[in-house]
Amino acid sequence: MLRWYGPRVPGVALGGPTLKDWSGMLPGRPERTIFEPEPEALMQTRSASKLALAALTSGALALSGLTGPALGFEPEKKPGVAPAAAPAPGVEGSPQREAELKKQSEEALKNAQSTPKPKEQPLPAPITTADGLVIEELKLGEGPVAARDTAVVAHYKGTLKDGGAEFDSSYKRGQPAVFPLAGVIKGWQEGVPGMKVGGKRKLTIPSKMAYGEREIPGGPDGKPLIPANSDLVFEIELVGALVTEDLKVGDGKECKLNLSKPARVKVHYKGTLKEGGKQFDSSYDRNEPIEFSLGEVIPGWTFGVPGMKVGGKRKLTIPWQLAYGERGSGPDIPPKADLVFEIELLDVK
Repeated sequence: MLRWYGPRVPGVALGGPTLKDWSGMLPGRPERTIFEPEPEALMQTRSASKLALAALTSGALALSGLTGPALGFEPEKKPGVAPAAAPAPGVEGSPQREAELKKQSEEALKNAQSTPKPKEQPLPAPITTADGLVIEELKLGEGPVAARDTAVVAHYKGTLKDGGAEFDSSYKRGQPAVFPLAGVIKGWQEGVPGMKVGGKRKLTIPSKMAYGEREIPGGPDGKPLIPANSDLVFEIELVGALVTEDLKVGDGKECKLNLSKPARVKVHYKGTLKEGGKQFDSSYDRNEPIEFSLGEVIPGWTFGVPGMKVGGKRKLTIPWQLAYGERGSGPDIPPKADLVFEIELLDVK
């Protein structure tokens, strides 16, 4: 289970999420929540503060434009002060100006209604793989593409194909799941790659690509949550994806993905904010590489470094859910900040 710990991220003073124990998260297992939610009391306090601020703000905006009769009383009439003259033609408030503005509004509305709306891109027809996996696009995304060996942030709902009973939903938990595709059932490994962030996809997964002959307990009245040999249906919304780009392929020892015993690596790196490109950390500037376990750093590193070879350089573009989350880190990494790291792998142990 991934939890928030710190401080262990390379070059950053304050902590973020680290990998303490990975037990092979599988969509469909409701107990496998990846990140600990914010404490309920703090969430309630924060929500109450936001509501109060919103109420005050809306009230101030509403009152700021009201005077005189709008508030139920007449403006004070001072003796000896003549009534204001009617506005001249063409001046704000004059009948001619009001008529002109009305005509402009009507013409703008007419033009807007006559402008053809851009056609939505047609959805491709469902495809069925050789293993019987059915992939159906529900909405095409426009963000980064999920690669086969990446880690993703996804909302999903899982149901049994036979009968349609729902067995799991990240929507009901109120937060998306975060995991590497290497750690989930084969139907996800084959069905998610190619999705773009913002897209939605429906996967109909044959039992041999799901849980096979295994029975997943936890259903009502002592029945299994997922019976043996069950075909499953998942509706998946891709919220984020880790993007890796090899800048230089190394020729030394390869760093392997091992969730039970993460590799220990020695690296040089530079970290910047995706938005604006501001640098917040660099081992190059300190002229001192750093060594650590991939189980001690943010998930974007845990899942993004494996596959590199010694001597190689890689660029990681990490969504905030795989970095420092809603809290950020210190003064340099704001809340919900997507990060970019350029990493040079020097050694693997």
